[in-house]
Amino acid sequence: EDMGRDYQVYLLWQKLKKYRSKMFFNITKNTNYILTFSGTTHGYFNDMGLLKPQSEKLMDVKLCHKILNEYTLAFFNKYLKNIDSDLLSKSPDKYKEAKFIKK
Repeated sequence: EDMGRDYQVYLLWQKLKKYRSKMFFNITKNTNYILTFSGTTHGYFNDMGLLKPQSEKLMDVKLCHKILNEYTLAFFNKYLKNIDSDLLSKSPDKYKEAKFIKK
């Protein structure tokens, strides 16, 4: 019973986070980027993900790091060095595992 209640709170919290992100994205006047990954877990976004055995059902963790590094580098090159990148100027379909939205 407690697990069921906790899970419902978790689902509600997830909806709230999505709503908050969507509202921020819609009301800001500056350029915004959202990059999401399918088939990942929290551990994919730090080095620990590289050390654990990976599930075959999830995305390859090394590919996740590669995509994240490319977008991060493109972002900092654009805003610190004024070097444009196709990754940020369009909505490329370079990686099917990642969803990129620009506003």
